[in-house]
Amino acid sequence: MECMATSDNVVRAGLTPKLRDVPTLTSMLTYKWGPADSQIMPPVKYRSTKATTIYDPPIEEFSVLMTCLKSGENEVHEPIKGPSILILTEGSGRLAWTEKDSSRQEESLEKPGLVYFAGAGVGLELEAGEGGMTVYRAITELQNTLTCAKNELGATSPTGGSMPTAVLESNRRWQRNSDDIHRSRKRRPA
Repeated sequence: MECMATSDNVVRAGLTPKLRDVPTLTSMLTYKWGPADSQIMPPVKYRSTKATTIYDPPIEEFSVLMTCLKSGENEVHEPIKGPSILILTEGSGRLAWTEKDSSRQEESLEKPGLVYFAGAGVGLELEAGEGGMTVYRAITELQNTLTCAKNELGATSPTGGSMPTAVLESNRRWQRNSDDIHRSRKRRPA
């Protein structure tokens, strides 16, 4: 599983019709060798869950949860303060959540490749079908975003700090859609 933050700092060296800047790329490289194991980020148990681990890179944009369930097992993810996306990579099962009006919603996770969006403040319950399932969830805690954005453009946050207008608008959008779970099917080549 690979999850990347958005950036505009790509430097290309070849195999693309886009701008290639080999001198800049080679000046940026570090030639420190080490075993491959030294580059692997170890997962850590996530909060009070049974089957979920978190990969928490040293960046503020996101962390990744991995939930591996055996047939019939379930896992509850308590609400977080930011949006997240979830992808089923193996197996099948069920995804359930509770709306603000307290109605319980449920969606069948039929096959690998299904992607879901969960708004801020939505708790999720996962249940594995026959054969189990593996789900990855990229999460961001909105509070961290607001803290990083403090004092840039002077917009006032709900907590009294300031934040850029774009972050404020995103926060409003997440609050409006905080109960929404959206699904999209992974497009596969014909």
